[in-house]
Amino acid sequence: MPCIVLIIFMATSFILSCSDRKDNLGQRNSDINNYDYKRTKLLLKTVQKGAEIFQNEGLDALKAYEKTQRFHDIYFYIYRKSDELCIYHGEDSTKINLMVKDQIDFLGKPIQNLISEALSDTINNPDAWVHFNWPRPDNIFPTWKTACHRKVVLKDGSEGFIGAGMYGYISEKEFIKISVKKACSLMASEGDSSLEYIQSPQSPFMFFDCFIFVYDFNGNSIIDPSYKKNSKINLLLFRDVTNHFPFRSIAEQLKVSDETWNMLQFTSPESMNIRKKVIYCRKTKLGNKEVIVGSMIDAPQATWFK
Repeated sequence: MPCIVLIIFMATSFILSCSDRKDNLGQRNSDINNYDYKRTKLLLKTVQKGAEIFQNEGLDALKAYEKTQRFHDIYFYIYRKSDELCIYHGEDSTKINLMVKDQIDFLGKPIQNLISEALSDTINNPDAWVHFNWPRPDNIFPTWKTACHRKVVLKDGSEGFIGAGMYGYISEKEFIKISVKKACSLMASEGDSSLEYIQSPQSPFMFFDCFIFVYDFNGNSIIDPSYKKNSKINLLLFRDVTNHFPFRSIAEQLKVSDETWNMLQFTSPESMNIRKKVIYCRKTKLGNKEVIVGSMIDAPQATWFK
């Protein structure tokens, strides 16, 4: 019996140690269990494996692996971090060996800056997710693209990163959790001066139809879910189509917890069915005032239900 207990203890310790294991550049390995969708998990595994292949076997081996992923619209890109030199680009070879600076998407998001920022935020965004408006290969119309990244050491010994992405709206709850945690950190450190950036389309906080909202425990909006400025609505009084008071429930939950999940249900002229939004919120300090910071994303739904 003591041997069995010892074996179980050792196995449990190993699993726990692996769950927060970091690579040699300090980036946490992906926790697949944080994500709901198969294609998100596929992308994470693909980028992780691509990073390992590039690091251990070189660029030619990475290209061979990339060919096996092309039917998923996945291609790799590799940049040197210090000067944004493109080492490899699986979709646009004209970028290779060029310093691709000041690259912005359709909404004006500075893509390289956001990637660099994400890679440095190992606490809030360990998989370095970035969302931007970008055309699919051989197309000119921008659509949302979501990419994750891993740090790598380049051939000359300098630090770089490898990334790949997928196109379309992806209702991952983890994405709004990352956004809210990052916004809380920024507000706690920079106070009121952070609010303008948080509301900017060029920031990492606005993607898909997701954005940050902020209100106090009395229901007064600081960044409103509906109005840009001068909102007079007390959010604690808002009820959804099922007569649920989501913002009131959130405020009550956050009086005893640092974070909470909730649901908002609504109708849309595009569908005869009730639609759902998943809401994630945390509490933080804005100056001397305790506030609620949140974001919401479409709840997963079956294709036939749309």
